[in-house]
Amino acid sequence: MSLHNRLLLLIAIFNLYGLIGYANGWQNRILPINLFAIYGGICPEPDQYVQVIRDDFDQGSLDHWLWDPTLNGTHHGEKGSITDEYNTENSFQFLPANNGTLRIQVTDDPIYAMAIPWELPNYPLEYNRTNLRIWPYQSGAMTSRWKFDKGRYVLRCQIPSGKNMWPAFWLSGDCADEIDIFEFFRSQNDQIHDRKISLSVHTELNCGNGPQNIDTENYTLGQSMATGMHTYSVDWDDFVIVFSVDGQVRRTLYHYYRRRWAGLGYAYRGVRNCQEIASNETYFYDPQFTDAMEWVIINAAVRNGAASNEFPRNFDLDYFALYEEIDCQETKVLHNSGDISGASFSSSYGDRTITAGQITVDPTSSFSLYGPPPFTDWNPGDLLILTASSEIRILPGFEVQWDANLIGQIRPCAVNKAPVEFEAISILPEPETLLLIGDSLVRIDDSMVEMDQNLLSFSLFPNPAFDKITISGVSIGDRIMIEDMMGRKVGDVIATSDFEFAIPIAYLQSGAYIITVLRSGKVIDRMKMICNH
Repeated sequence: MSLHNRLLLLIAIFNLYGLIGYANGWQNRILPINLFAIYGGICPEPDQYVQVIRDDFDQGSLDHWLWDPTLNGTHHGEKGSITDEYNTENSFQFLPANNGTLRIQVTDDPIYAMAIPWELPNYPLEYNRTNLRIWPYQSGAMTSRWKFDKGRYVLRCQIPSGKNMWPAFWLSGDCADEIDIFEFFRSQNDQIHDRKISLSVHTELNCGNGPQNIDTENYTLGQSMATGMHTYSVDWDDFVIVFSVDGQVRRTLYHYYRRRWAGLGYAYRGVRNCQEIASNETYFYDPQFTDAMEWVIINAAVRNGAASNEFPRNFDLDYFALYEEIDCQETKVLHNSGDISGASFSSSYGDRTITAGQITVDPTSSFSLYGPPPFTDWNPGDLLILTASSEIRILPGFEVQWDANLIGQIRPCAVNKAPVEFEAISILPEPETLLLIGDSLVRIDDSMVEMDQNLLSFSLFPNPAFDKITISGVSIGDRIMIEDMMGRKVGDVIATSDFEFAIPIAYLQSGAYIITVLRSGKVIDRMKMICNH
């Protein structure tokens, strides 16, 4: 056999065994692992997804319980970036047609403002910029108030047209972890920018002390994604990260690889699930496979030089959904916080989702959800999501403190875990109507659990604010105090309307303040506000 034919045969063998991602260097990172010993030949049952979070953007305003209208707390990014937009909640528009659409409108209206509210005006950003400057464009960004874990993340949207636009749907965690479910970003001279999609994973091996890996693949789609709605998703579990567009798989990254001798050398094939693990195989793992909980971010950036575009440009969002694994035949009993997966539940302020056919909370020791510690930036308190296919029971001894969050929901096991045509599953039956506590739906035997005003849910927007703030969830007669960070009272008003009450703040100096809501003399909520003139 000639050398040429041998090379062709080797390439065919590599393709047969699923050698993927070679150009991105994973073969230089992978390390040996006894995968069979870890799973013990026993695979978990969950083979379905259940919907745990969904936002149809049909409320007429941004859901401040789920989203913060910033880019991870800033208006442009913590260090700045190569883009030139200033993210503001004023860029959000809500369109009632088709059951509701959230529009992020990008304009070329300049604004003089600080990107990072808590830093000084001359704080240096990257690319020789300062914190307080003129930003030539205004746009919008939204970041989930909690980190979420593995599952299926879905966004149906229509991206903006126009060169130098940079719409993105991504997950962001600690230690540079990032999953870019999609990015559309091309230069001024690119004629097919709204067809070129980037699918990426960013990781850092030792959290600040190791090499950073950016694993990106670009694809040219068959049509403009700026005409009509399209569905983008990632399926992320312990074994794979699968990127899909309109139900079609575009890219797969693997956590584990099986190695076999292929006659002319070793070939590696990604392990798709636990069922593929055998005792007589040799396995390797990628140490930079992202495994941390992450925030959800949706934003539309603009790179300098977009002046030739016609503004405004629109990024239209139809719905966002998060699905997580479920075993509908399983029964789970939670006795204390140790039964909730993940360490330090009460201090991480991440999402903890429990899924099963039946869930019972039966405290045998202290079991509480906690609100945030005083003077946090914008992180909310704990979030516990209980999602069952048949029943949720909460017994005495379980406590939800102020500004903590509990969701209980009954949802059907109707979604296949394998990547499918998402349009077939985008509309699911509504959950059974349960007891409403603030923004939470929970079945509770009210003869066993005493209701507490501390379970009420409040929100404050916009934040940062300029001339006024609105507090939702208040009742007539509630007292609202404003204090500076030294504890000095600078405002004290009584709510004169139910649900939403506006307070002028133009007289305040720029800075951070604590908003306290009292009812019948009792503190029932505290929130941090940024005043930015």
